Amino acid sequence: MLKLHDFECPVCNFEKEELIDAPPNLVNIHCPKCRAVMRHVVLGGKAHTFKPFWHEHLGHHPVYIDSWSRYRKELEKTNSANVLAT
Repeated sequence: MLKLHDFECPVCNFEKEELIDAPPNLVNIHCPKCRAVMRHVVLGGKAHTFKPFWHEHLGHHPVYIDSWSRYRKELEKTNSANVLAT
């Protein structure tokens, strides 16, 4: 079964997601920018599934959402908290 793994280049900080079948410590993923061997990044829980983004429809100006808690707070400000499942 393929699993999604996150990798980061220690040289140029390039980040990459990779679907692989083997354990990450047995796979040498090379950075497409500088060809250095990338390291496996271990993220836990919701942090792994959350990607920061700009939300353009929460107010008059775009709002940068960098975590689930920030997203929930911004939704509560606009009385849209029921949109996000608890």
